[in-house]
Amino acid sequence: MSKIDEATLSGPLEKLFVRLDSNVAILRAPTGWKVESARRILVPVTMRSHPNTLRARLLTHLNRQQKDCTISYLMVVPNSLSQTVVERIRRINTINMFDEIAEAELQVVVSDDPLQAIIEASAESDLVVLGLEKGRHRRRLISTIPRGVLLGTGRAVLLVGQA
Repeated sequence: MSKIDEATLSGPLEKLFVRLDSNVAILRAPTGWKVESARRILVPVTMRSHPNTLRARLLTHLNRQQKDCTISYLMVVPNSLSQTVVERIRRINTINMFDEIAEAELQVVVSDDPLQAIIEASAESDLVVLGLEKGRHRRRLISTIPRGVLLGTGRAVLLVGQA
């Protein structure tokens, strides 16, 4: 898909995601873009993110396919946290990140606007990989951050949702 707007996100795509009880991956990319061209991959995660098997398979495949590929996990933490807590979060999540893929780096950005921080970081990336959350009744949702990144950046964005 080369174009996704708010009407598409709120309508057909989200309705489809809710009904599917399987793994899902949706790529929104500029016309002519190929996944093989992705050299800098950004993977935003939250403090409560858990290793995701589907995302791990995808990242491992891309890392093996592109020899000079850089995978960067990005975690945005609020300004209210002390430097000690931020460093503890960095250490814990570096360990969790390696459960998915060993050849990656973790960036921790301090900001009270996670969406804007992710959009700014995506400017340096070829591909942004975002997870889909499950809301009430274990239904898959396109939440605020993935929705905002899809609408706020011209970079290729891959949404992955695990069954």
